[in-house]
Parts: sequence; C-alpha cells; structure tokens
Amino acid sequence: MGNYYTNFIDPGNSGGSVPTPDTCVAFTPSESNYQCRFCNETFTTDDKRVHHEWDKHPSKTPQLLIFGRSVGSTSVSVRTKLTNGDIELTHYEKIFSNDIEMDYVGMLELLQSKDKYYFELVVTNQGTRKEFKIDIDVADSNELEKVDEFFWLFLSRDDFTDELVTQFVHACAELPTVRNYVDGIVKYLQGIMAKDNNAKVLTFEDFEPRFNQARTQLKQYNTPISFAIQAVIDFNQNQFDSVYLNATPGLQAAMAFFNGSSLASLSTISSKTGNQLPIDRVTSLLIDDVIVVFNEHTVETVRDCIDTLPKRNISLNDRMKFDFLLLRKAYNTGQIDLVQKMKKRLSHHESFNLMKIEEHHNA
Repeated sequence: MGNYYTNFIDPGNSGGSVPTPDTCVAFTPSESNYQCRFCNETFTTDDKRVHHEWDKHPSKTPQLLIFGRSVGSTSVSVRTKLTNGDIELTHYEKIFSNDIEMDYVGMLELLQSKDKYYFELVVTNQGTRKEFKIDIDVADSNELEKVDEFFWLFLSRDDFTDELVTQFVHACAELPTVRNYVDGIVKYLQGIMAKDNNAKVLTFEDFEPRFNQARTQLKQYNTPISFAIQAVIDFNQNQFDSVYLNATPGLQAAMAFFNGSSLASLSTISSKTGNQLPIDRVTSLLIDDVIVVFNEHTVETVRDCIDTLPKRNISLNDRMKFDFLLLRKAYNTGQIDLVQKMKKRLSHHESFNLMKIEEHHNA
C-alpha cells in the first residue's frame, strides 16, 4: 500500500515470509508552504506559486523615456533643456541617484536642474534593477544663433562646396556647446553631396545613412534650420506628414500635393524665397521645375525630367515620387492604361494617398 510501510519481510533462504511485529505507520507527506514574494498568499507547490506571481504580480522592468524614446543600456545625450513632458518613467518602486533615494517628482526636478551634468539613475521594481545614464549638455542659445548666422552666410545655396563646409565648421569651432548641432548640419550637407555625386570620398549609397545621422543629431534642437533640414529629409524618405513643415512653406505645399491635395496651393511652393536652404538636385527639380508648374507639364515632359537624371543614382523613393507625378498626369489626361500601370507600382507604398487621388478624379 502506497502510504504505509510493509509489515512483512523476505528472510531470503529461511523458508518463506515470516511475520514481523506490526510497524504500520501512516505516512503523510509534509505540506511545504511556498509563499508569494509579493503578498501573504501561500501555495502547496512552487509551480502554483510561480503561476500566481505571473498572473497577479507581473514583474516589469523599469523603463525611462526621454523625448518619447526609450533609454537603453547605453547613455543618452540630452542637448536641450528638459521639461516634465519630456520625461516618463514606468514600472518603478524605488529611484536612486548617487545612492540617494528620491521620489518621482524629485527625479523630474533633478533632471531639469542642470545644463551640464552626467546622471546615473538606478531604478528598481519587484526585484528587477535597471540603470540609466543621461548625459545632459544643453546648447547655449546664443551659440545656436551664431551657428545659424554662419550657416546662412556660407551655405545658403545649392552649389555649396567642400571648402564652404570647411569654412562653416572653422567659424563654429569656438562654440563648444553646439558641436553636436554643427555636426548634424554637416552630416546633412554630406548627404546632399553624396546624393548629387559631388562628394570626394562618399558614394551615392552613403546619402541616406548621412541623412539619418543628421536627423539623429538635430532632432533635439528647436531651431528653424533644424526643423527645415528634418523636413527635407522627411521629403526624401516619402514621409509626407512631416511635423516640421512650418519651417519650410515650399515643402509644405509639395507634401500636400503628394498626399493628394489639389494644385490650388502650389502658388506658395517655390523654395527660392528668403534664405535658401541647400537641398539635393532631385528634390530641387521636383519642387521648382516639376510640381510648381505641374499644369504646364505633359506625361512626356515629366518623363523627360526623369530621363535627365542619372539612372544609377536616383533613389527608390524619388522614383516613386516621379511615378506618382505620372499617375496624376495620367488621370488628368485620361490615359487609363498608364493610370493602372502607375497604381500597380505604387499600390504597396502607403506614403501615397491613391484613394484620395481616385476619389478626386471620379468626383
């Protein structure tokens, strides 16, 4: 019987089993108590405890977000003054800075208190521990204005050269708090030169990585140049809902056009007014030579514009923009075969509002 000791033994060669004194004792397994680590509830098995903790006390790793982006294992650089809305901490029980415990409000006040400081935060939650490193080095507003002055002085043109970029960098050399800002601008200029095949070292394939590096460097700087450059990069990447359009009225109308809007707003599209932000050759062609006079173009003249571009050095995103222009022109001229061809090419790209175009022309 499973829970009792046997009261017979086999004596081997003694001639059979012989009875022994009754030592029958009921065996009751000891009940181990497995207590939840987060409440007073106990369980008979460790497996039940684990399932309880998983269901009732899910342990979540602390997460810190600055400017809406998660801070990972490497340090994050902050170049603009932080506000409460820029910082979010989730899944935390305790917060420490330099071994000093503080509450959430204290953490917010601490991160906003310095213009130049290296913070190391330790945050714990239900046995998990996470370290966050924040390098705060806020740019001086006067130095930012000085960089912008130098930018327009040296680079307010599409035909800028390496020598002009070098002069711009040298002029900004004595502005220590804005080096990342200058570097972001230079990365953008390098991207233009790579895309236009005017770079001495970089190739065409380098333009998009340079644009992405420029965006990363510039996104924390709330200046008109930063916003305008990011809008141009968005346009290059067919992100026609850019949040930086107020700084670039020319691009604003062009992006609306690629989103399916009518031509009524194109009177404000020219990028040749006021300070001229340097842009790449294809973007300039699209805005100033095609879209702004789109009603004067035919399918053939749009194709002629495409033929003027080096076939190996036109990005996929730019090709899609020209396909969209052909689609709109095909709609305008009733070329149904071309409409179907261009719709098929663009059907898998959500950047272009094909439904809005179709509704407009069927109205």
